[in-house]
Amino acid sequence: MKALSFGLSENIRHDFHAVFLGMYFKSQNHYDLGMKEKVCYSVSDMRDLTGVTRKTLFYYDRTGLLKPTCRTGVQGHKQYDADALSRLRQILMFKNAGLSLEEIHRLLDEENCPVRDIYSHALARLIAQKKQKEEEIAELQRLMAALG
Repeated sequence: MKALSFGLSENIRHDFHAVFLGMYFKSQNHYDLGMKEKVCYSVSDMRDLTGVTRKTLFYYDRTGLLKPTCRTGVQGHKQYDADALSRLRQILMFKNAGLSLEEIHRLLDEENCPVRDIYSHALARLIAQKKQKEEEIAELQRLMAALG
């Protein structure tokens, strides 16, 4: 992920970005530093800011998880506003926490979403994956020990 224009380094985690950028752009009333034009990001901008590929952005659009907020020019290039950038960062944060895209969609869009249930299922999934990885590590260690 590239450094952001207002000085954030590459090492800052996605979840911090989501919170910081959400607050930054909300404080700017979605306008770019005094200009009267709404802040919009191209697919390339979104990729550079988040590390998400163009293919992933298009998939999120097709599934309704993240829709472009407008289209520009004659060719209708997809554009995203600050709210969409914030939503994408939330998607990445939830994905990194082990939630499925279906669960993320529910968390972001349903009013009475069973958040605790979704988190519980994600935690159970991660614990099972951890156990599987521990078993794989133990097996590899046994194989290496057998080699002498």
